[in-house]
Amino acid sequence: MTRATERLDDCFLVERVAVWRDRRALARLYQRHRSTLYTVALLVLFEAEEAEQAVAWAFREAWRYAGAFDPSRGSVGAWLAAITRACARALLLTRSLRLPGPSSTAGRDRLRHRAAGRRGSVK
Repeated sequence: MTRATERLDDCFLVERVAVWRDRRALARLYQRHRSTLYTVALLVLFEAEEAEQAVAWAFREAWRYAGAFDPSRGSVGAWLAAITRACARALLLTRSLRLPGPSSTAGRDRLRHRAAGRRGSVK
């Protein structure tokens, strides 16, 4: 399959998802683009499990917003990559907002530092 044919086929698949809610069309897009999108997510997150989550989330978003795809603005692969990057960044943000608990090393160190600060210079 040539690139031009593949691009038309991808556009057709997105149209089928948008108009007919065709799960097979989405599965075909997943088969075709998952490895590239996984790499995109992994470059943002550096964790395999979270990269897989980002790809899954991206395909849920593609399902929801397939009607918004505009082939004049770029390829389906670029559109999916942009969605995947956004999902990966959102996961990265939620990861950075998670506060370490007292059982974690970082949490224990922070609690010790606070406790030492309250005691002042008394040793």
